[in-house]
Amino acid sequence: MELIFTYPGYLWFLLSLPILALTHFFVLRFVKNRAMRFANFEVLERVVSSGEHGIRHTHFVSKNIGLLINRLIVVTLIVLAISGITILYEGNISSFDYVIALDASSSMLADDMNPTRFDVAKESAKEFIDSISYESNVGLVKFAGVAEIVSPLTSSLDELKEEIDGLKMSLTSGTDLTEAIFTSINLLPPVSDKKGAVILLTDGRSTVGEPIQTGISYALNNNVVIHTIGIGTPEGGTFMEGGISQLDEESLKEIAEKTGGNYYRASSPTALSNAFKEIASIDKGKIDVQLSPLFMFLALALLFMEWGLVNTKYRTYP
Repeated sequence: MELIFTYPGYLWFLLSLPILALTHFFVLRFVKNRAMRFANFEVLERVVSSGEHGIRHTHFVSKNIGLLINRLIVVTLIVLAISGITILYEGNISSFDYVIALDASSSMLADDMNPTRFDVAKESAKEFIDSISYESNVGLVKFAGVAEIVSPLTSSLDELKEEIDGLKMSLTSGTDLTEAIFTSINLLPPVSDKKGAVILLTDGRSTVGEPIQTGISYALNNNVVIHTIGIGTPEGGTFMEGGISQLDEESLKEIAEKTGGNYYRASSPTALSNAFKEIASIDKGKIDVQLSPLFMFLALALLFMEWGLVNTKYRTYP
């Protein structure tokens, strides 16, 4: 279990708590001196007495420690609420919405898989679609130096498989994993009863764009799991005019590990198919509980309670 904050910058307001405490005691001292200077001692005698004409349980000037503690708690709850506090924990997930991000750069034409990595990846993606829960929606992104949305989330899976069949190689050079992550996550609904997962299938590290840590942070902030599949053999394969492409796993392992996903090495069509099948069978994921509404409600309840106390138990005279 872990705590995350959507807007962590607001946590700096917690530094106001000591200032609030010091202000409380300063004002208390001022009110006490003022009360002693202008007190009506005949009235005070009645106030503090417990007889027939006295007022029970009322303080001339209370230290109000209870009120101070209440106010500190209220400020803390409000700051945590506006910072977007969320609890993440592992639990059973009934179904996922998926976005498949498929590398369409020129290195995916390498021939260490028959006929090419790209063709094998397309066939395995269609097998994956056939194996997932009927309740799941699937989107499709292809990427190279830039990312392109091929299909938004859809439940029309047969039509999506036709889109996969028609995929062509990208005309842009390079590989931008971070943009692929951003584009894929943006296809997932911000509020849903199903968790979101991205399947990032590629044969290498980012060569252009933002560092992958930026994409990882974006996935964590949106509570999206990223499964990465490295396609290719350790020996590599040739593509285009004698180019050699070898699988680079370092970045893919980091992305999967830090977002709560799994990394799979697909050095053969069978291994790639098994990776997709394992992802489809996963029924656990990170469940988020938004605490901001609860904390704001508690803060308001404590404020109303304080209003009642300052007009009864903690009423001060004069």
